[in-house]
Amino acid sequence: MTKDTMTSPTSSQTRNETRNIIDHYHYWKHEAILADLDSRANNFSIICSNLYNDFNIATCIRNANAFLAKRVFVYGAKQYDRRGTVGTHHYVRMVHAGTYTRL
Repeated sequence: MTKDTMTSPTSSQTRNETRNIIDHYHYWKHEAILADLDSRANNFSIICSNLYNDFNIATCIRNANAFLAKRVFVYGAKQYDRRGTVGTHHYVRMVHAGTYTRL
């Protein structure tokens, strides 16, 4: 971790950290967290279908984050209920394709 990777914690930052991240990444900049996760990513990706409903899209994204998947591919509708991801969609590389053939 270098000086440009993290910011110095102040008393207000200590109380106001709102990101849902593990303690190791507190006070890191968002780009630095993504770079670190990319360097640790496992060699697999997840494909989710969002053709009829988005019931399990958030679950797939949370699991991709937990198991450090390289990418999450979603085909079908671009919109899904992001509340179910509990913020993990910010830390997962996502690719959207309108149809299966575009993947």
